[in-house]
Amino acid sequence: MLGRALRKALVINATERPFLMDRGWTTIAGVRVSASSALRASAVWSATSLIAQTIAALPIRFLLRDDESRKPQRPPEARVLWDRPNPYQTTTPFIETVLLSHLLWGNIYIVPRYRNSGDAMELWPLDPERVTEIEPIDVAGTVGLRFRVEGYKEVTNLPGERAGMIHIPDVTAPGRIKGISRVEQLAELIGMSLSAQEHAARFLGEGVHMSGVISTAKSLNTDQAKELWDGFQKIHAGPSKAGRVGVLTSGAEFKPLTIPPAELQFLEQMKYSDRKIAGIYRVPPHMIGDIDSSTSWGTGIEEQTIQFIQHTLLPIIRKVEEAFEATLLAGTNYRMRFITAGLLRGAMKDRAEFYRVLFNMGALNDDEIRAFEDMGPLPDGRGQTYYVPMNIAPVGMEITLKDRAEIAGSLIRAGYTPEEVARVAGIAPIEHLGLPPGTLQSSDGSPPDAVKLLQQMASEGRS
Repeated sequence: MLGRALRKALVINATERPFLMDRGWTTIAGVRVSASSALRASAVWSATSLIAQTIAALPIRFLLRDDESRKPQRPPEARVLWDRPNPYQTTTPFIETVLLSHLLWGNIYIVPRYRNSGDAMELWPLDPERVTEIEPIDVAGTVGLRFRVEGYKEVTNLPGERAGMIHIPDVTAPGRIKGISRVEQLAELIGMSLSAQEHAARFLGEGVHMSGVISTAKSLNTDQAKELWDGFQKIHAGPSKAGRVGVLTSGAEFKPLTIPPAELQFLEQMKYSDRKIAGIYRVPPHMIGDIDSSTSWGTGIEEQTIQFIQHTLLPIIRKVEEAFEATLLAGTNYRMRFITAGLLRGAMKDRAEFYRVLFNMGALNDDEIRAFEDMGPLPDGRGQTYYVPMNIAPVGMEITLKDRAEIAGSLIRAGYTPEEVARVAGIAPIEHLGLPPGTLQSSDGSPPDAVKLLQQMASEGRS
């Protein structure tokens, strides 16, 4: 019975009038705007699908709060997120669905079903318009929430108990629980966009607009006019005949016509509305097709992407993460994270320089760099070693040339190869210089100070 009720709240039957189209707001532009009809505005569709699909495509990682190694975990309490939320949706479509609810209706409503062990078994996203009322309730001196769902039943969230409803609002006004819908608040602006689109469609589909007219000094009967028109069309109509020189006799003259500028004002209106809608959803205009305003979010694609992640995606991502941590992972030491590192990747040259600097600082090893590039670790644990330059030390603890030579010798006696020691010391590897085995030389061809010291020590008979 629960499954049937949830499916009824989730699915619109083909034999029923679409439920989502019954509600909305009539705008001054004469267009009725609802959360579902707003998707007919190209800018709303582009902005909401961009945000929802981008976040849904991010990998989800679960971590232990006190684990400094940040090793990924698979908590059984959140299996519905890293395995399958419900029988009809995998994780990516599920996240897309709930985020569209967030962006259009201003609220996400998810009903979890639990096993006897207490772990969530399924997550069902509800149609936001079926949640008709949210009210606080007092239970033994503590405050809970009651959600009334049309066609279903009451769902309650009580302190200390499993959540009956996962509710994630967009922005809430003081003293309110339900989130504010961006579509509802900006219905007039979206109505302007829909009205401009309708006007453009009618202009092209129903308007009477000719490319030109043929005029003559004398009157023509119907047959003569048709003969003149047919001859002109036969010779000049079509892209393959463009540029031909026309010959008109008997005083006939072709006059091209242009569309009056006033007739094209709706195009500027559509651009204005699209840019404002992009601002509603904090999306760079170039990401919804308005390339004229692409520089307002930064001077390069990487900078614009960072701005998009910081100001658009992260506020939504944190709300979703916190909601699932407070419900599915309540009482555990796990935390949930959407991994945005892949979106922040720069150009190949910039990434190589970034890795080189952190590698030389000892902050990254080979395996960690390979992981950033979605490559597996080196075999036999060879990529787990951290390297630092031997000529760097805290102020007041400078390492002398003699110390460096002794360190190099100790490393070689400990089993490190000359190539590895040369790499740590910032000396070019032997095989790259074409020198005899056992010879170390700087990349510019001159013996480094450490080699000079070793040669001096050897000449003095020291080992």
